[in-house]
Amino acid sequence: MSPRQKMINMMYLVLTALLALNVSKEVLNSFFEVNLGIVKTTESLSDKNNDIYSDFTNATNQVKVKPYKDLAFQIKPESDKLVEMIQEMKYSLVLSVDKKVYLGQYLDDEGEPIEDNAMESEYADLTPSQKKMKIAELSNKEDRDASSDLFNPENKQGAARILDKNGNGLATQLRGNVESFRVLLSNILKTAEDSSWIKQGSSESLIDDLKPQLEMAFFLIVYCNGGDCEDSLHLASDLGSLYGLPPENIYVYEGGFNEWKEMQMPITVGTEVR
Repeated sequence: MSPRQKMINMMYLVLTALLALNVSKEVLNSFFEVNLGIVKTTESLSDKNNDIYSDFTNATNQVKVKPYKDLAFQIKPESDKLVEMIQEMKYSLVLSVDKKVYLGQYLDDEGEPIEDNAMESEYADLTPSQKKMKIAELSNKEDRDASSDLFNPENKQGAARILDKNGNGLATQLRGNVESFRVLLSNILKTAEDSSWIKQGSSESLIDDLKPQLEMAFFLIVYCNGGDCEDSLHLASDLGSLYGLPPENIYVYEGGFNEWKEMQMPITVGTEVR
């Protein structure tokens, strides 16, 4: 999986955190299962990407691989920054609502919480290995203001949160960083094409191939409990007005979560679909 696709998958994790604003606990449980499934998949693919970078580093003919290596190593640090930013946002959100974050594994063989895995410190105080561990549990699904307070304080009057020099919250900063990363990838593809390392026109072809995947990455179906419940309508509106998602990419499933399950539609992503 390319660093770009890895970034897209990780972006979905943040989106699921933002969805916590207006959905029921039952739906949130499903989103957390999505999180765990995607983390498991990206961990495996991340190992494969690391192997590719190791091949560049250990290549016998460094002169021959240097042009390609230089381009590849422009991508890796920027990709790593995005991944860590998203991981910090996830950690900070769980710490805000649960007051502690279980890393790695939540329950032992007896079904009891593993307190040794519970962290109460800020993300900056974690060790490098702890920062890479998955977040294993989200208990408090009642606090529906935490994600907005942390990620979009510019939209809340009087919110005492850290903003950047332009007055933007973390969600807006992340969106800008993702756009900068997109520009970087586009420029690298253009450089490779101009240098005849890839066929003329192949960069445009690659972008065309990725476009459906990008569209699907931001194609959302929201639902609540169905019937008289209007949470999904409010959520769909907020996703467009507060977070800037294209309205044409947002759909409301009026049958609700129970009907969704009865139709055996997927509620988690990964090697297992339940």
